[in-house]
Amino acid sequence: MKKRLIIIFILTSLIISLGFSYAYFKARIVGEGTPISAKAKELKLIYTDNMSLSGTNIEPGWSDSKTFSVKNESSEVYNYNIVFKELVNTFVTEGFLQYKITSTNGYNMTEYKDIPKSQTKSTQILAENIEIPVGVTQEYKIEFIYRNTEEDQSEDMGQTLRGTLAIELYTAPTLANTIKAAYPPQPGRTDFANIDNSTPGLYTGIDDQGTTYYFSGDGSTMNNWVSFAGKKWRIIRINGNGSVRLLYAGDGNDATSIGSSSYSTNVNMKNHPAYVGWKYTEGDSLEINRENGIKSGAYAKVEEWYNELSSTNKSYIDTKVIYCNDRNIGNGYSYDTNVEFNYATYDRLTANKTPSFNCSNSSDRFYNFGLMTADEIVYAGGKFATNSPKAYYYLAQDGISSIIGNHWWWTMSPYGLLNNGYAYVYGVDGSNKPGFYSGHAVHSEGIIRPVISLKSNVLVTEGDGSGASPYEISI
Repeated sequence: MKKRLIIIFILTSLIISLGFSYAYFKARIVGEGTPISAKAKELKLIYTDNMSLSGTNIEPGWSDSKTFSVKNESSEVYNYNIVFKELVNTFVTEGFLQYKITSTNGYNMTEYKDIPKSQTKSTQILAENIEIPVGVTQEYKIEFIYRNTEEDQSEDMGQTLRGTLAIELYTAPTLANTIKAAYPPQPGRTDFANIDNSTPGLYTGIDDQGTTYYFSGDGSTMNNWVSFAGKKWRIIRINGNGSVRLLYAGDGNDATSIGSSSYSTNVNMKNHPAYVGWKYTEGDSLEINRENGIKSGAYAKVEEWYNELSSTNKSYIDTKVIYCNDRNIGNGYSYDTNVEFNYATYDRLTANKTPSFNCSNSSDRFYNFGLMTADEIVYAGGKFATNSPKAYYYLAQDGISSIIGNHWWWTMSPYGLLNNGYAYVYGVDGSNKPGFYSGHAVHSEGIIRPVISLKSNVLVTEGDGSGASPYEISI
């Protein structure tokens, strides 16, 4: 990974200091500056133009330009931003007061853009993540214009533009912030009986660790792909602690997983509700089941995969995130090893259509890794026993076909003990029933798709989140 400017880089290094006050097409640009050369780690920032703007009036058709250079005399490649610091821009109209940055060997704009608006002092990026190779000097020209137009510009009377043009450290954005920038969070969905999957979006919810942001809607155009540990993953949500929860997607194509397993480790297919546990202890009460002394077959499969990760990859994973195996009993039922009953997940999702990210019983909370929950399937746009061909958890990289072919895969959410004598856990179907989720007997063989969470400080270095260009990450 290319090295960037160190934190001690002088963020207040001034290249151009501009103060604008605008009133009815006549304004004076006040303040004068001098050429400045700021040096940090042999990276020189040099203002090369005459700084004086005093006496210049702004009116329709006004323009001005300034030049500066950035020189890298170090033995390292650097990255930097061109920014407005302490920017105040209260101009109302769009498309009139604009700027353009050009360079023969640096950042280059082909069209003018509006100067960012800001009612109070703020830092606004004009050009981001500019690379400067070793031994290179990048020459820049910044042009400012106020366009002459026949349109009514009276809204700009008395408005203000002032700020300082500067160079600052480029810091890669966190994965969570990149997601929220690409998909500004919307209020949480409420009607899960008639969910609209026509467009992709990021929605707000609550989990046991705070505010969570979950993806829902049309997965065929959803940019929620991440590259990690040599595989592709789909972003489920930003957890309440700021980490990012991912669903395994292999190489992004058909029939990809870490393998298959029965959910239970019981080879004799005995009838017992304990077998819905991610981990469990077989006994005559729910309390005993929750003692979690035995690993389920699904747990053991994911643990085997997890243990084979490199120490570097494991350092990216947040081990304090909760993965819920909700074994609360549904309303109107009681625990029984011989009589049919449903777990609370069935009530929430099948009867009431009210999914939840919370996990009320501490014995149902697991860490390090898990599977997707049935609640997360519903939040993503799935419906019980109904095809959901546009849901991202179903789709391969092409946005059309099944990520697991005609197979089906496990969630970690209990369904119930049914009258056929077997315990059931929710699973999700492949191309035979696209995105369809329902109960599967725990002794059945299903695909395993691990779920992990990347730490909140994980940075995005490349990619746009699409299947073809997933987010590339670093710490």
